[in-house]
Amino acid sequence: MFNKFKLDGEDYSEKKSNGKLDKIQLSNSTIIMIIVAISFLLVALIAYGIVRVNSNNFKGIKEDSSKEIVYTIFSNSNYNQEVPYVNLKGDIYKEINKNIQEIAGEYLDKEEGAITYDYNLNGNYLSLVLVITEYTGDMPRNNFYTYNIDVANKDLLSDEALIEYYKTNTEEISNRVLYELEKAYKEKLDQGVFTEESCDFDCYISWRGDKNLNPENYSYYIKDGYLAAYVPFEQYEAFGDDESFDEIDDFLIILKEAPSE
Repeated sequence: MFNKFKLDGEDYSEKKSNGKLDKIQLSNSTIIMIIVAISFLLVALIAYGIVRVNSNNFKGIKEDSSKEIVYTIFSNSNYNQEVPYVNLKGDIYKEINKNIQEIAGEYLDKEEGAITYDYNLNGNYLSLVLVITEYTGDMPRNNFYTYNIDVANKDLLSDEALIEYYKTNTEEISNRVLYELEKAYKEKLDQGVFTEESCDFDCYISWRGDKNLNPENYSYYIKDGYLAAYVPFEQYEAFGDDESFDEIDDFLIILKEAPSE
C-alpha cells in the first residue's frame, strides 16, 4: 500500500522496503496507460448508467416483462414483413398497436408490400416508425408512419408539439431538407452518374419527388435526441441504378438538436 506525503516541498510515496523510504518515479508511458485505463473505466460506467436509466424508465410498465419494449408480433420472411408491437401498459398503447395492425393488415402475407420498423429510446420518450414499401406500381413506394410517445405522461406527441419543442419551423425544416438534397445531387455529379447539363438540380428534385420539399408530408421522429424526419423520396432515378435509398435510415434526415434546457 502506498501513502502519499510531502517532504521538503517534493512529492513522495511511502514504500515499505527494509524499513526504508524509496522515491517512486513513474515513466510517461506508465502515466499514459493509467490515464487511458481510467478513461475506459469512466466511459464504461457512463454507458452502464445510460442503459440503466433507460431501462428503469420503463421498469414495471411493460405488458410482458420478458420481451423488449417494442418487439415483432408478426413476421413473414417470404415477403419481408415484420410488424411491431409496443409492449407497454395503457390505453394509448392499445390505440397505437391497433392503428399499426390496421395499416399493416392490408399487406400481411401479400407480395404487394414489405413491412418493417425501427424504434429509438430517448429518456422518457419512445419513437417508433412503421415502414410500408408498396410494390403496386412500376416502382416501389415507401410510406412512413411515426409515433412519438411521452411515456411518462402516456401521451402521443403531435408534429406541431415536436416542432415547437425543438424551436424550429416548417421553413427552416424545408431548407434543411433542400440542403441535404443539394448534397446528394453534388455527390451524383462527382460520381459521374449524370452531368449538370443532362439533369440540373430541378431535374433531380423532380425525380426524387417534388413533394419532398413539403413538410406536411414528412414523418417526424426523435433520433438519439435529435429532431429528424422520414422524407418519402422516390427510390429510383432516371439515370441507372441508385443505391442511395436501400435502407430505412437513407430516408431519414436529421433536422435539429434539442434546445438547451
